[in-house]
Amino acid sequence: MAKVAKTGDLSLSSEHDERAALMQDAGFAKTTGTVMGSPIQLGFPNAQFVMVFPYPEGSHDASVKQSYLEPMEEPTTAWEAIFQGRERPALVKDGISKQDFIAAVKDGVIDVLEGDGCNIVDFFSVDGDEHFVTISIEDPKTFSILAAKHEARARVKPDAYRNAKKKVPTDQKMGKGKEFDFARIDFDERHLNGATMDNTCTAFVRYAEDIKEKLEDLSEPDKLRVARRTITQHLSLPALEQAEVMIKFFAAHDWEKVQELYARGWSNPLKFYKWPSAQMPDYLATYFGMQVAYFFHFYNSFMKWLSIPAILSVVVVIVRHSHVLSLYQVHLMNSAFGAGLCLWTTAFLASYKQDMDYKTLHWGMQGASAEVAQVRKSFRDELRGTFRETLQNLFHWVLCVLFIAETIGAVAYLTEARSLARDSPEESTMGLPNTVFVLAAKYLVTVNIKVVDFAWMSLSPWLSGRENWRTDAELKSAMTLKIFAVKFVVFYYPFVYTLFIQPHVDGCEVVEGREDHPLQGCLEQVRSDLGVFFITQVISEVVEIAVSIAMMYRTIKAEMSRKSEGRQHLSYLEFQALGTPYTVTDEVADYMDVVFNFGFIAMFGVTMPPMCILCFLASFPLKRLAGYKFCYVQQRVIPRSQEGIGSWIGILNFVAYMGVTVTCYIAIFIFHVEHSGAFQLLLTFVIAERAVGIFKFAIEAFLSSKSVAQQRIEEYNEDVLDAVLSKDTAAVVVPKGKRAHLQPSAPGASASGP
Repeated sequence: MAKVAKTGDLSLSSEHDERAALMQDAGFAKTTGTVMGSPIQLGFPNAQFVMVFPYPEGSHDASVKQSYLEPMEEPTTAWEAIFQGRERPALVKDGISKQDFIAAVKDGVIDVLEGDGCNIVDFFSVDGDEHFVTISIEDPKTFSILAAKHEARARVKPDAYRNAKKKVPTDQKMGKGKEFDFARIDFDERHLNGATMDNTCTAFVRYAEDIKEKLEDLSEPDKLRVARRTITQHLSLPALEQAEVMIKFFAAHDWEKVQELYARGWSNPLKFYKWPSAQMPDYLATYFGMQVAYFFHFYNSFMKWLSIPAILSVVVVIVRHSHVLSLYQVHLMNSAFGAGLCLWTTAFLASYKQDMDYKTLHWGMQGASAEVAQVRKSFRDELRGTFRETLQNLFHWVLCVLFIAETIGAVAYLTEARSLARDSPEESTMGLPNTVFVLAAKYLVTVNIKVVDFAWMSLSPWLSGRENWRTDAELKSAMTLKIFAVKFVVFYYPFVYTLFIQPHVDGCEVVEGREDHPLQGCLEQVRSDLGVFFITQVISEVVEIAVSIAMMYRTIKAEMSRKSEGRQHLSYLEFQALGTPYTVTDEVADYMDVVFNFGFIAMFGVTMPPMCILCFLASFPLKRLAGYKFCYVQQRVIPRSQEGIGSWIGILNFVAYMGVTVTCYIAIFIFHVEHSGAFQLLLTFVIAERAVGIFKFAIEAFLSSKSVAQQRIEEYNEDVLDAVLSKDTAAVVVPKGKRAHLQPSAPGASASGP
């Protein structure tokens, strides 16, 4: 039987002592922790999900109380949308107040969840205007039934292989031929619950009660997925939010595991110097789920591979500034560095793709993309394929074109204005002396990039969220494409223009002592602009996270300023409720930051090698700040099934191939290492670009998407899984079958009916 308890050291009335005693009886110890300098009350129930309902009776604002006494609009329709078939009580009818409707729905929600096997604990917020309802499934038998009902994925125990006299698959092979064995390796790091981490890779299967003894316990994200499906099987969360009955719904953090992440340095900004751990994505997968694990696995891989061009760029910078080489030799060295970057992007992406596919196997996410996804609350099936939907999507694409056009126009104007100002130093431009404007122009390029980027990142996700996409996966795919299309032009076009177009339209500034290299001025200009932009980009990313932390701190203080008598601290669940949810927009923005850093190195690293060093060094504190944000600023990510990083692989490959084209152009035309005519330079460029492209293709073909170890594991699991999961290994005796021989009719014979 599920448990319903009222707890809380919520001093809203004389019931405080009684409720506090109930909390103590339920085993919830009163302990405190500290987050952002504020004490947090721990010891609340081990909730999996939390619903937050408005509680107007506890509001300190008289106008708010009065608004909830007004009649509820279409209460019967709202009730039916929320409960999907549950009988409507008599008091829910036209004329019922919002306050009474919320109370009736809240009681109905608790009854439904209790009937579905959930434990419910409720309490009031520190300022008394919100009612928290925590949800958990703790009874093992109940959870087993629900896990089987919702077809959760579960890993087969290694002991199940041993009991069936089969080898336990790992990614390491010992021996040759048919007598080989798998080698198990225990890693130094452990899962957040203290369990050993090793390289075993047993199969994942659908959870079923008849084989549960052969299956490992579900991970926390899997348990959360089961709990969420249990909640939504009879309740509509979107309808609860649309009716403004439920104001928040989030997955609850585990305080001890969050503190363990901080102790390991993953979310501790002061430990930014620590090298990325190979096992870190694995324990993130068993706590946060796939969205966070895949992102940090990608981030870790990028950082590790980035160390190669970062080290090489140090050598290039030292040699360049030692003045031991002529300009021609320096350009030749830079061209070799650019060729190395082309090979680096290929090797990085091929290696990462292999690692990602192995993680997909190891985390049991193969085929996850085919699972049924949650429908978005704003989706309307009746709008699909209508003129309104088409017009809405078209309008978004028109805005894409307008933002791209703004960037092209702004760059052309600033470039021309800079050129004119350089030629007429005694005049002024935009109210600035031309000598000042020439210096300021490179900052104006960065300002335009940041302003347009901010506007598009604010507008495009807002528009995408209001489009009629059925699932979050569809929304993310559409949002990613539109945001990337604009940002690709906004971020890269100013520098492409300087190198590709400006030399033929406005010309390049003549560099003293480099008159024999007419494009040297454009090269110096793009280096200067890149330096300003990249430093600004790093600073803006740090400031963005710092601002979100400061806003969270301010929100905590504001909430505590309204606390009720007798309450000393926020509870940990209330603290989490103050955080912002991790949305599809946040996920897209996180990937965008890393992908565009990769793009700058792939396309322009050859012109400015120090950018590789800066990007590499900046990645360390930025990754720690991102971890801190996931643990203390945003609500816990609601886990969902995910197979790889989706469309980002295609985007990364596109950027890498663009990097080959741009790098070859710079090496042939800008560095001018081949002193030939225009036709010979063009021919050299085409041959070089095609040669590098073919070499990239050859490497990608050689390094297949699946490693040999992964193929061996998949083949072995497919061969032995039936025997491992078999309930009875003894021989089964069945009755012997019968044999009959039919004599065909003679030629020409005919059959007649009765």
